[in-house]
Order: sequence, then structure tokens, then C-alpha cells
Amino acid sequence: MAILTTTRLAIKRWESGADAFTRSDMDESHARLEARVAGFDNGGSQPTAGAAKAGFFHYTTTDSGVGQLSYCNGNTYFDIAAPGAAASLDGALANGTATTFARSDHTHSLDDSIVTTAKINAAAVTTVKIADSNVTDAKVASGLSASKLTTGTLPVARIADGVLGTVKLTDGAVTDAKLASTGLDATKFTTGTLAAARIAANTVTLGKIEQVVGHGILARNGGTTGDLSELAASTNQVLGRGASGNLTFAQVSAGQIASNAVTYAKMQNVSSGYSVLARASSGAGAVAEITAGTDSVLRRDGSGNLAFGTIDGNHITSNSINATQINAGAVDTSELAADAVTSAKIADGAVDSEHIANNAVALSTKTTGSFVKKVVQGTSITVSANDVENASVTVSHGNTSNLNGFYGGNNDANVIEDFTVDSNGHVTAVGTRDMDTFFLRKTDAYGDSSANNGRRIYVQSGTPAVGSNGNLWFQI
Repeated sequence: MAILTTTRLAIKRWESGADAFTRSDMDESHARLEARVAGFDNGGSQPTAGAAKAGFFHYTTTDSGVGQLSYCNGNTYFDIAAPGAAASLDGALANGTATTFARSDHTHSLDDSIVTTAKINAAAVTTVKIADSNVTDAKVASGLSASKLTTGTLPVARIADGVLGTVKLTDGAVTDAKLASTGLDATKFTTGTLAAARIAANTVTLGKIEQVVGHGILARNGGTTGDLSELAASTNQVLGRGASGNLTFAQVSAGQIASNAVTYAKMQNVSSGYSVLARASSGAGAVAEITAGTDSVLRRDGSGNLAFGTIDGNHITSNSINATQINAGAVDTSELAADAVTSAKIADGAVDSEHIANNAVALSTKTTGSFVKKVVQGTSITVSANDVENASVTVSHGNTSNLNGFYGGNNDANVIEDFTVDSNGHVTAVGTRDMDTFFLRKTDAYGDSSANNGRRIYVQSGTPAVGSNGNLWFQI
């Protein structure tokens, strides 16, 4: 197969051991990687720009703010999409060349005199847009309706003679009956006091009320009718009627909270998960967080304090755990006291060979299968493979008599006459006797059919014709 070249980085690849791939090919691929692959790092500040950082993107960030992405060309770093400063609006249109961007919370000011008449829509300037006292006489067109004057006073010079008769009256000539039903402008009252009855309900606005100290209120701090007084609040205080019976700013006391009024949502968040609020030590005091570890329970430990941990024997009453509360396999060697497991606790057939340690069981009638019992060799006895597990033991008897061969029987009429036995029952010597001189063979001929003297044994092929008393005849 031919060597392949990747599309994006032009790096040479080979797919089988038969492809020719030279050191030059590898060096060329490494050079392309170095030239075309961008690097990336991050940290609290930019590393020094240099050839080693050419083609690197760096993200500068800390735990306290948004980071800044930049690119190094080997000589310097260029910020990518860095936020720029807010610019004032001068009314000129420009595309701009800056590489920075505007934040979503930027606000822009208007340069002086950039809002021209052409920029303002017809009827866009309403009353609230005009600053007080800024409409001069020159700005007011001629021909205003007199209905536009609803407050203030018109100078006498502006009133033609005979138009308003009251104006021509001397001081005190305007009686209550002379006043219009629409009332007088408040600016007419410059002396004296206004009776409470003259003040309509809900007409005294907040701005008409005497100013109070910062973070203060006006209240009647007492159990009787009287004037209001100032009450100032300090940081983290609320207004309430305390134990003294008076209104006061203070932190909320237990008596000011109704029973069951503090819900779980009203309590502060705990600082870590898997925690409870409790008083860990003895004595009254504030609760604190107690955090649970994995596989732990809340208990009072040996120091007397509440804490999360494992349950030990001190937390379990005697005889309180029965068999149904113990998991299968939960009791191992470390949980068993010495000599705690008696024969009665072991079920029949429950202990097999894999649960018995090597050399832990002495040989007895309770074992099955083959085993080796050590054989002690005696005199003239040798033992091989002795006391070896699963080995076959061979017992060999030594030669203690030096006897060899065949004795008696068909061995030319020789028979065993006696033998010697040692203290171990071994035959150490054999005595024999040749019986040829003591009996006749079939082939032997003694006497004849006419023999008649003495007591002899006659052996012949036929029935003897005559014989003496006492002779023994054999018919052949």
C-alpha cells in the first residue's frame, strides 16, 4: 500500500508494515505539525512572548474575574475579543477598526450639542423633558390662552385697569365671599399658622413632613397619645415592640417569632452537603454543622460529643442483634472472638478442604482419601518417599541370609531336613539330605521274582510267582 497524506495537516501516514516510511518522511511530518498545530495554555498571567510560544493561544484567568483569550505570533500577544472602554456618542457615523468589543452593561454618554433639531421627532419634547425655569419669554409664542395660567400671581402691570376689580381694592378689601370657589394659590400665605381643620384629608405629602435622621422613622414610642419622635435603626435591626413594651429597633428575639413560623427555607444554607445542624458538645449553645462521611451514622462517640462515624460495640446494647439483622458474609475472622466457634456452631458438611489451612488438621478417622503416615524402618528394612504428601511409600527388605536357589522337591532327591531362623523370623540357614540311599526309584531293580530270603522289596514287571512272608511287592 502507498503512504497516505492527511488532508488538513499533510502529515504522512502508513497503514501496514510493508509501507516504506523514511526518517525524512517522519521529520517532514513533525515539521508540519510544528508549523500548523496551535498550542494552548492558561494561567494567571501571560507567559513571556517568544519563538517557543509562537502559534499559542493563552487564556489568562483568575478565580475573581472573567479571563482573556490572546494569541502569540512569536513576538507579542494579541488580545482576542477583549472588552473595550465605553465611548461617548458624538453623532458621527464610523465603522471603526478596534478589535475590542462592547460589554452588555456599557453605557454611553452624548457629546454636547450633538442632538440637533433634525434629531428630535415632532412632539417628542414633553413637559417632563423641559427643565424648570428654562422656557424664557422669547421661547413662548404669542397668543397664549389665559387658561394656561393656573398657579402663581400675575403682576399688576400685566392687568389692565378695570379688568379685575378686586385688584383695585385696598388691603383687606377682598373678603371670603370675594374669593373664587377654585381657591387661592398657596404662595399667597406667607404669615400665620394654618389650622388643622383647614387641611384636607390626605393632602399633606411626604415632602411636607419634617425631615428625619438617616435610617430613621417617625413613631409614637410610648403607651399614651402624644407627638411623634424619631427612631433610628442600626445595621441588621428590625422595628418591634420589645420586652419593655416600647417600640424599638433591635435584632429579632425569640419572643417575636411565632411558633412554627421559621420554615426550612428561611434557615441559612449549610456550607457543605450531607450535613445536619446539631449541638455537638455538652451544655447549651448555638447549633453547628456536623458533616457525614461515607458509610457513617450520627452517634455520640467516646469523647461524649455528637459526630458521624461507624457504630462500634459501645453503641449496641447487649443481646440486641439477632440473626436476621446480620448480612450474609458480614462476619469475618476479625469479628470472631477466640474460641467463639464451637463444634455445635458448625453445620454438617459446612467446612470443605479450601477452608482448612495447610497442616491444620491432624490425621484421624475424620479424614478421607490417601495420606502418608511416617514409616519407621527397622533392622534390614529401608523406606523410600517417607512422610511425603500423596507419595507412594516403598518398603524394601534387605538380604540377611545369603541363601539362594531351589531346595528339595525335584532337585535330585535332595530335601530340606532343617532350617535356622533368626530373632526377626528370617531364615538364615537350610539343612538338606539326599534321599537316594533311603528309597527305591522306579528304575531300580532289587532281587528277582524267586527271591525268598529276608524282608526285601521286590520290584518287577510281572506278578511274582512265589514269595516269602513279609516281602513287599510292587506291581509295575
